[in-house]
Amino acid sequence: MYSPAASLNMDKPVWVGECGHANADTNWNDSLQSNCELEALNTGYSGGYAGVSIWSYALPDWQTTDFIQYGMLNTNGSWRAVCYTLQNWTPASVPPASSNLVIYDDALENGFQDNESWATINDLNTSPVHAGNDSISVTAAQWTALWLYQDSFSTAPYASLDFWINGGAAGASGVQVLGVTNSEYSAIYNLPSLPANTWVHFNIPLAALGVSNIANCQGFWFRASLTGTGTFYVDSVQLDAAAKPSVAVVSANPQSGSFVLQLSGLSGQSYWIETSTNLVNWTTVSTNVLTYASANVTNPASAGTSRQFWRAYWP
Repeated sequence: MYSPAASLNMDKPVWVGECGHANADTNWNDSLQSNCELEALNTGYSGGYAGVSIWSYALPDWQTTDFIQYGMLNTNGSWRAVCYTLQNWTPASVPPASSNLVIYDDALENGFQDNESWATINDLNTSPVHAGNDSISVTAAQWTALWLYQDSFSTAPYASLDFWINGGAAGASGVQVLGVTNSEYSAIYNLPSLPANTWVHFNIPLAALGVSNIANCQGFWFRASLTGTGTFYVDSVQLDAAAKPSVAVVSANPQSGSFVLQLSGLSGQSYWIETSTNLVNWTTVSTNVLTYASANVTNPASAGTSRQFWRAYWP
């Protein structure tokens, strides 16, 4: 629904000033209204926004039913069902940015589905299993896939896709993992040949799947390539949380008139570096984005001052 707050490169908290349902929907009802407003809150929260403003209004008695159905309040001033939904909303219903997001662990979790898949899928397969009681079996011909689907979620809080995969009785080759947006893949990650009857662990950076720090990821394909494959198994699938950005000093003393900071975060993360001689007045000396997960940034030391300070911060 919204781009991640961090992508706006603001130096202050960002608030979504107005959001609501689409008035073009002619089949509006309490359930749809509640789901729409919950999506606004959940997307704002998971995207790092400081707050979301939801429309709240009543309509006079002379308005037609077509208009009344969109109101947050009944014409007598009493609450519509959506108001109770909003009152009971809690951020705990959304996985925190610092937590891993489980996709499959004996069952599909956190809104993920596999009914968009076009390979033959069984997500209650009992053998082989890596952990728990079940795994997902995938019987795939050329270019068919398991699609672990969710509708347009933000990947900003996450760094990588983590899973276990088994090549089955015959082993499997030509298996690909792909990040998906707009019902199309964004990038392809080719897995090596999978040995028979063996669970293998993979942790693939979202950048390698083309879905790092985006607002509209639609999940992941596990696809058989042109070489084809038979049946393989997938288990214990999750998105691993991105590490919080940090800064460290590479050298405790200026070297040849410079001071080096090491920035660690997420590929595509914006940063600013400022310097001061009195800890009151600060001057920006560089701003950029990380090309990789970490980088060393060399900052020139000012001549003619007995002390100099540096700081780095993130949006």
